[in-house]
Amino acid sequence: MGVFRSFFRFVTTLGGLLSSKVDEGTDALVTTPAGIKAAFKTTREQWTKQYKEVRDAVAQLLYVMEQKRSEIRTLEKEQDELEAKKRGAVAKFKETRETKYQTAFENAHTRLTEVDSRLERLLTDVTGLENQVGRYKSKLTEMQKQIQDLDKQEAEAIADIVTNKQIVELNDRMANISTSLHDENINAIERTRQRLKATANLTDELAGTDAREIEREVLEAGMSDTAMDEFSRLLAESEMRDREQGEKGGPEMERQM
Repeated sequence: MGVFRSFFRFVTTLGGLLSSKVDEGTDALVTTPAGIKAAFKTTREQWTKQYKEVRDAVAQLLYVMEQKRSEIRTLEKEQDELEAKKRGAVAKFKETRETKYQTAFENAHTRLTEVDSRLERLLTDVTGLENQVGRYKSKLTEMQKQIQDLDKQEAEAIADIVTNKQIVELNDRMANISTSLHDENINAIERTRQRLKATANLTDELAGTDAREIEREVLEAGMSDTAMDEFSRLLAESEMRDREQGEKGGPEMERQM
């Protein structure tokens, strides 16, 4: 029976089209607003039908219960009449001592016993019916509320399913998108920018240097080197003359001695 119910549910939702995968097809369809509306429409119709069936059953129970109550009222009236007949039969028998009044008493007594037994059964039946009707009335009230709440549930289901479906789709899209922003072209541009910036800084430093200061430093360095060279040359010549003179003076000093 479960397979047939699923098949009926799927056919209703699909609008008459058939599928071999009934439950899967139904689940797929109820993820759309149209499918949800169709599913709730089917449920509403089924619940309304069940409600009417229970209501009709309760109405039938009420009818049976009223019949039994009517019979109880009739029997209670007869019960009072039989009691009166018994008392009257006794009174007449006392007056006349005729056996027919004794027979009348016995007939009334027998009938009264039957009435009492019937009344006992009827009262038990009515009590059971009253309890049963009370339970079904509560069930009818509950079913009525559930049917009334279907509109609210339908709206909430459409909102929740559509919203959650959008969230799932967005998460699927985000799963395929890198959240790390990285691009080689941008990185190449940044490296070029840093390199050109360094070059520009160097150019600024060079442009701020006094060219004449550089020439003066170079000239001084050159002049310093020339003076040292001349100093060394003159020193060497002086020392050489001293040696030469020392060599000439030596023999003369020896002759004088």
